[in-house]
Amino acid sequence: MTSGLWQRDLLRAVVVAVGATLFWLAANRLGGTREPWDGPFYWSLTYPAALAISAGLGGVFPCRAWLWALILILAQVPVMIAAAGTGPLLPVGIIFALFLSLPAVAVAEGVAFARRRARRG
Repeated sequence: MTSGLWQRDLLRAVVVAVGATLFWLAANRLGGTREPWDGPFYWSLTYPAALAISAGLGGVFPCRAWLWALILILAQVPVMIAAAGTGPLLPVGIIFALFLSLPAVAVAEGVAFARRRARRG
């Protein structure tokens, strides 16, 4: 990979990470919880919104779409650490976030695949 491509992807990763962190901070605030997935709106609003954002990221940045979705979902972990601190259940939280990233990665990659296929037309 050339230096320019690496820099572009690094910039995208930083932008996605910052945006994702803000998204999860807002989710915590909305839900009034320390961990995003403990909020009352997580399964009905927040997580579906994250899947929709993953789809959008896959459409806008089809190259490495899986990575942008993974960053989006895993950004819950530092938000959780900032709100609740660390403890013996932190590894469980990380594994749970990784599990939650699977549908997001699939959605992002599916949209990216469809976009690439449409371009080949």
